[in-house]
Amino acid sequence: MIAGRQAGLDLLELRGVARRLGGVLALDGIDLRLSPGERLAIVGPSGSGKTTLLRVIAGLDPPTAGNLLLGGKDALGLPPGARGIAMVCQDPALFPHMTVAQNMAFGLSGRGLARAEVRHRVAGTARLLGIGDLLDRLPSRISGGQAQRTALGRAIAAGSRILLLDEPFSGLEPGLRSALRRALLDIHGDRHFAIIHVTHDPAEAMVLGDRLAVMRSGRIEQEGRPTEVLEGPRTAFVAGFLGSPARSIVESGIFGSEQEPAARLGGALVPLPPRTGTIPPGTARILLGLGPRSVRPVAPVPGLPRGLVAGVERTDREVLVRIRLEGARQDEAVVAAVPQGSGPAVGSEVGLAIDPAGIRIFDAGTGLALAP
Repeated sequence: MIAGRQAGLDLLELRGVARRLGGVLALDGIDLRLSPGERLAIVGPSGSGKTTLLRVIAGLDPPTAGNLLLGGKDALGLPPGARGIAMVCQDPALFPHMTVAQNMAFGLSGRGLARAEVRHRVAGTARLLGIGDLLDRLPSRISGGQAQRTALGRAIAAGSRILLLDEPFSGLEPGLRSALRRALLDIHGDRHFAIIHVTHDPAEAMVLGDRLAVMRSGRIEQEGRPTEVLEGPRTAFVAGFLGSPARSIVESGIFGSEQEPAARLGGALVPLPPRTGTIPPGTARILLGLGPRSVRPVAPVPGLPRGLVAGVERTDREVLVRIRLEGARQDEAVVAAVPQGSGPAVGSEVGLAIDPAGIRIFDAGTGLALAP
């Protein structure tokens, strides 16, 4: 939970929530809080429990154990329609025989609203989503991106307190994904509902969340402000998952003295960041998390780690160089991010200049961070 949040203001609270599917514990003791208007992004690999968590919150699946509170009140007995929660999935699931306007109004049915009020809500939401000129069209006559905007509009027009998004943009091309993210953020600023956005894309999570939770094997591995989690990973898994690209995780040991500790890497000793003296020199197995912009390929010289360039990938911002270190396992490599127009050739031997400030250290047995 973010420091400074006041007790009693939580819109949603999960306490020790578990969900067992057959012999698998899909959720394993989830504790989570969400404040009114907050944007929480949940990221993790496939099978980590992200969708199961949303379904439990929405009331579509019951938890095996734990409590779920809405506004401080027990909500486990409430049916989905009474929770004030809307959910949007990757499949827009529009009714094919209804127009865009009718699909968007569907979430308002049965509430006793006057027709004029329903039209006003639908039109206002459609205008914010940029589909105000499509209200009379059937789903067969709109694009995939417009269908996803319609599904978002149906959830938003309903006036829900919490909007659950289960990777609704993942099937769209990059430009359209960016446009929908911007539209969602604009509407959130206007309507101030709370959002829980599930995605497998760490970069998308960093954009959409003002708080970030990383899930693994049914548990929340770490949560906090996105930059705090990115810069201060508490586990090797988080360090190797977040970032674009993520940190390279390599195994080593600590050598040198407590005053000047170092790790063996690529046939050389690399100085470690300050305050690692709390880890005894000679510690057999540690994991190093190397930030991609803290590693620079240079000419191979004595005293520097060495390796062979195994691959080069050019992006719109930089060049990613994959380097297999001397003495490393076949599957172990370090990624260095260098400016466009530079970078060594595949197969060439390079040295690695490493900034100690970009190194994070983890216990190889537990995966937990050992030092800042």
